[in-house]
Amino acid sequence: MKKQLIKYVLPFGMGLSLIIITVFGLLSVSLTSCSENCPDKDFPLYCSSAKKCCPGDKPYTDGHGSCYGTLEGCRASGYACEHCWEE
Repeated sequence: MKKQLIKYVLPFGMGLSLIIITVFGLLSVSLTSCSENCPDKDFPLYCSSAKKCCPGDKPYTDGHGSCYGTLEGCRASGYACEHCWEE
């Protein structure tokens, strides 16, 4: 009887632990990814390296406060450019 109980308790405990860890991981990822960095609808694109929001028609930044409509225009500033993404 004791061997049969151990035979079922160990896999059940391992499975329950795995489910708890998975749920905790999914909740922590979903809660941290919901941060609103760009609440203004006119500036929906977030540029992580510059920590700046850019308008929808200017998806590139040089990391120094300027937003550009094209990658070529951004490169002309002489700085490294980043593509900004909508959250």
